[in-house]
Amino acid sequence: MSSNVRPHSPSAVDSCSKRVCIQAPAESAPVLVTEGGPAGLHAPETPTGVAPGPKEIQHQPNNDRVKACPTLRKNSKGRKRKQKKPISSGDQSIEHSIRELLGDEKYEELLEKETNWKASGWELERGNVIEMKIVDIGSFGDGLAVAPNQNWVVVVPFTVPGDVVQAKIYRHESLHSYADLVSVISPGDWRDDSLVKCKYFGKCSGCQYQMLSYSKQLELKQVVVEKAFKHFSGLDPAILPPVEPTLPSPSQYEYRTKLTPHFELPRNIKLANKAFTKKFVEQDIGNGDLSIGFAEKGRKRVLDIEECPIATRVINDKLIEERSRVQSTIQNFKRGATLLFRDSIVPLTTATGVVSCGDNVATPSEETNAHVCITDHKQIVHEKVLSSHFEQNAGSFFQNNSSILDPFMNYIVSLLTPSKSDSYLVDAYCGSGLFSICLAQHFTKATGIELSADSIRWAKHNAILNKVDNASFMVGQAEAIFKGLDFPPSQTTVIIDPPRKGCDDQFIQQLLSFKPQSILYVSCNVHTQARDVGLLAQVYQVKRIRGADFFPQSHHCESIVALNLIGS
Repeated sequence: MSSNVRPHSPSAVDSCSKRVCIQAPAESAPVLVTEGGPAGLHAPETPTGVAPGPKEIQHQPNNDRVKACPTLRKNSKGRKRKQKKPISSGDQSIEHSIRELLGDEKYEELLEKETNWKASGWELERGNVIEMKIVDIGSFGDGLAVAPNQNWVVVVPFTVPGDVVQAKIYRHESLHSYADLVSVISPGDWRDDSLVKCKYFGKCSGCQYQMLSYSKQLELKQVVVEKAFKHFSGLDPAILPPVEPTLPSPSQYEYRTKLTPHFELPRNIKLANKAFTKKFVEQDIGNGDLSIGFAEKGRKRVLDIEECPIATRVINDKLIEERSRVQSTIQNFKRGATLLFRDSIVPLTTATGVVSCGDNVATPSEETNAHVCITDHKQIVHEKVLSSHFEQNAGSFFQNNSSILDPFMNYIVSLLTPSKSDSYLVDAYCGSGLFSICLAQHFTKATGIELSADSIRWAKHNAILNKVDNASFMVGQAEAIFKGLDFPPSQTTVIIDPPRKGCDDQFIQQLLSFKPQSILYVSCNVHTQARDVGLLAQVYQVKRIRGADFFPQSHHCESIVALNLIGS
């Protein structure tokens, strides 16, 4: 049985040319141009989908959540050069996958001998198509095959264990190569291609698991969490609780409430713009090779996307409209851009019809099921979690799967230590106040801290919006929250939800010095979370570990860890 899983998307670009006089290009709102280049469907990915970090995932200064561009430094001749990109926890994930397949002893022996692909037993020259059987799947969602000589691994996306496939080699790394999936000759037991709902699956880098049943996806994510704590925490497995089954998402498609497709300026438009800087000319300009979408798997080019089945309906409807607008006005752009699509509940109103927005806070009244798509990053979006309402700028961060937020928050509540007469909550990396506001009713007082002044403004706004009067918020580094904090540690819970690179050394040390009674650690990167938990385990006992599926059809997995102070 053969299955080609790299379908070619039909072109949505109008290829007709227009004879025009080139004029000074102008920006076109509401396109959001991001610093540091366009963003894909998910956070910027290595083959493993985790953020870059140094070898052994060492701690880094956490002054900003995102660096716009690679660090530059001057060489001895005064010219600037890029620093070498640090090894990521994702690179370590594939290293551990290779170790497990080849065995530790053989892995070290092969490294010592500097074994290359020529000794694999396969003809792995770039461009060669090889038949192979997939024997495992990595934490990054790609299938793994072992070469005949048992000394080399090939990484093949969109495959599952048991698949016999044809794969085309395109890159070599240490003890492994990367290949494109050409076809599935014989499917493994896990594969069910009838489940695939996206015509771009097999080329788009956004999803890896559409051919798997949802129960199998949840099992794989549980294994990802287990392996992360095995390889990255440095803890004896005997002192860790078993990883619980992954918290499922109520919606597996049409769940994503934010998309950021992007495009590069077509070459002919770039040339026309460059010509204009020299003289006024007249020439034919069409849309050229305009692709609006997301990164193609294993490539540095943009895959043209007309629809995205994991995005909500209002986003897909708006995507059609915005694609048409960009295509018809592409001559006006000076550069490529990232488009923003944000699903929002229709603004709630008071009984008098006053809309709740900005600094004019109105009390939410009756709920509405209507949704709209917002494309201006400065506009206000409206979210609802449990009984709490949230407002913030569309360009700000908020969890992108609203369907799982209620069960997720209920699970967080179930982890809270039974309250005493007085109890306190510290919300580090609080954003616009999601945890502080939803959990404030369970504590005497809550306080949150966040680097972004804009996020803190919205957190304060949301506290007023929800009539939460026992929560306060401050701008600053997460570790600064412990300076002058008058909460008694024995009655305090700290909830942590850091960026992908995890917590700073300084924050960890401040936390260990403060010694709150309990810690809830939420993370979008289970590898850096496991590393940090390994440090906290000096004085804390890990009570619960569980993944949460915020991104069905992909390998991404959130994780929640509950820790209690030893002896408390």
